[in-house]
Amino acid sequence: MTEAKIRERFTLTLSVEGKSMPLTFFIHTAEDLRQLLRAIEEAQLGEAPHAEWEVDTDRIQIAASVNGVSADDLENIINDAYHSLKAEEAKDESATPKTLNDRGKRLTRSIVNRARRTAPVTVDAPGQEPVYIEPALLKVVAPQEALSGPRRRPEVLTAWGS
Repeated sequence: MTEAKIRERFTLTLSVEGKSMPLTFFIHTAEDLRQLLRAIEEAQLGEAPHAEWEVDTDRIQIAASVNGVSADDLENIINDAYHSLKAEEAKDESATPKTLNDRGKRLTRSIVNRARRTAPVTVDAPGQEPVYIEPALLKVVAPQEALSGPRRRPEVLTAWGS
């Protein structure tokens, strides 16, 4: 299987609507996705991860380059990552893949929550329907409400080190 075919078949893509993606969203989500795929891979294949996960920089598209991992294993890892994101977006814990451990669940929750705080995101995986993660609606506070509530001075923390 050629490298191009591998990239097409074993790719998970998150597309953010709009013209720009906040850098912190990209950095944290790309790293969380890489760790999620690694955690699923370790749960399915044992201690030593074998695939090398790479991020395409014009969008968060993470793809595997085969490095001793079978095509079936890579497909299962991508499918589990997709289904974990889909389950978390739908808040359906029963749909979470069984291969997802606590770390994987935490990473999935982090990715979806970050998307909800940022912009609409589409998750695509080969052979799957796209999953849309909509941003959470912010509560609009009426000016009168904002003025009538008690005001607290923000706590200031100081740390010293040497």
